[in-house]
Amino acid sequence: MPTQQMPLPPKTTQFKKISLIRWLIIFLILSGSIVYLGWLVTLPIYFYMLALILGLPLLQFLFTPILRLFRFYKYLSPMVLSIVYSKKNIELHNGTSFDYFLNMKWSDRGSRAQKILWLNYFYAFLALIEKVETGKTPADAVIKGHSYFFNNRTAEKLGFTVSPADSKWKWNSIFNGIEIICLYSYSQGKWAIPKLAEVKTAATTGEKLVSKKELIQNLAARFEKDLTSN
Repeated sequence: MPTQQMPLPPKTTQFKKISLIRWLIIFLILSGSIVYLGWLVTLPIYFYMLALILGLPLLQFLFTPILRLFRFYKYLSPMVLSIVYSKKNIELHNGTSFDYFLNMKWSDRGSRAQKILWLNYFYAFLALIEKVETGKTPADAVIKGHSYFFNNRTAEKLGFTVSPADSKWKWNSIFNGIEIICLYSYSQGKWAIPKLAEVKTAATTGEKLVSKKELIQNLAARFEKDLTSN
């Protein structure tokens, strides 16, 4: 029996749903970031670089809504964004600390957070499949993701080819290590440090992703059922 078509989730979280307390926290972080940036420019270059690395989580939090507003970040689901360099070159990225703050709760940490993240990736894949099927994205478009948490078997089952990431992405992971460690620890439900230098690249094409549509729909339905029953 063919799998029933699943509705896709909204591509972004609506700002009007954010509570007053969260808006207050966002405002305080925004104000603090502006002061922090002003302080950075007064430092000698060596201290500037060190302070910049330590302050990256704060800056990432600040610039996420700005980059989303200017559509540099194009969200395929609330927790998965894409950077489209061209119609045939699409990169997928996990949500930033701002997205975690917006869409998840402290009580979600651990295995539930992992399931939410996977469900959002399935939603993102389905959104991409829809774009390919409607001609908005070419079938031969290359779709890539860079991470340290997926295993080869799962990625290959979804039609991706896994290989070691190039040095640029390894340095990027190390440079953003503070935020990555915090978000990874949240998803693990305890303090944990991922192997930042062992980041992998998973790549597929629009055509291959479409061929996995039924599998992805089934996985999304299973995760939805699991999350709503607990």
